[in-house]
Amino acid sequence: MLDFELMQRHLAVEDAVSVLLRGHLWVETIIVELIKAELEVPDAWPELSRLSWSSKLGLALAQGNTPDFASFGVLNRLRNRLAHSPAFEPDASAAMELARAVDADLKSFSDVYEIPFERPNPKVDPPAEILRASIEALLGYLMEALIELLKLTTQRKVEALERLQAMIANKSSPPKVT
Repeated sequence: MLDFELMQRHLAVEDAVSVLLRGHLWVETIIVELIKAELEVPDAWPELSRLSWSSKLGLALAQGNTPDFASFGVLNRLRNRLAHSPAFEPDASAAMELARAVDADLKSFSDVYEIPFERPNPKVDPPAEILRASIEALLGYLMEALIELLKLTTQRKVEALERLQAMIANKSSPPKVT
């Protein structure tokens, strides 16, 4: 399961590179948890961990478990720039690109979950803090979605169990599939 204390420690650093890399990893981790929550036997699909970021995100979107946030694309683009361009340093401009996308995404989905997010000020806040605030808001949204999904899947299982118990109690045969 998710280690929230580790997540907080990973994001509580002053280095923008670390915040970006670890934050991307934690967002991906929650997306995988959303996917797994819909699978009857998640361990039967070990290849899930080897899927690309875009495949995992696409699957979570297809399952209806996460909205198509523009900020996911911005976060991944920044991570890719860092991974493939030795000269790239996440500065205030890059961090604010993510902050603006997160702000817009959360506002457009405020009727689903109300996640507090105060857009950082690049004149005052260092890039690591801008990235951290943006990523924490994204993680907050995804965790709310995961909680709701786990409640829903638990309810489905309880209902299936109740139907099975009723069949056994009534000694009736299972419903015929047509």
